[in-house]
Amino acid sequence: MTLPHPRLVRGITVERCEKFLSRDFYCDINLHSQLYKDIQDSKEYIKLHVHSVPNLKRITFKEAIKCEYKKAERGDWFGPSWVR
Repeated sequence: MTLPHPRLVRGITVERCEKFLSRDFYCDINLHSQLYKDIQDSKEYIKLHVHSVPNLKRITFKEAIKCEYKKAERGDWFGPSWVR
């Protein structure tokens, strides 16, 4: 005996996917909660130092490793984004 295929209603399927991916619905069992279960907001794990090149000019790697770097903190602004 062949079982009938379930009928997929697009609206219901989309709504279930949105809830599964959401941060607001089913917070303890959705995808977001499982991916970021053990997230840590600690300065112990990530340390970043930056150097701002004057006049946004391009420099070589050899020049870059000789530069003086300062510690970066959360909220620091980097840019402009169009600099290559």
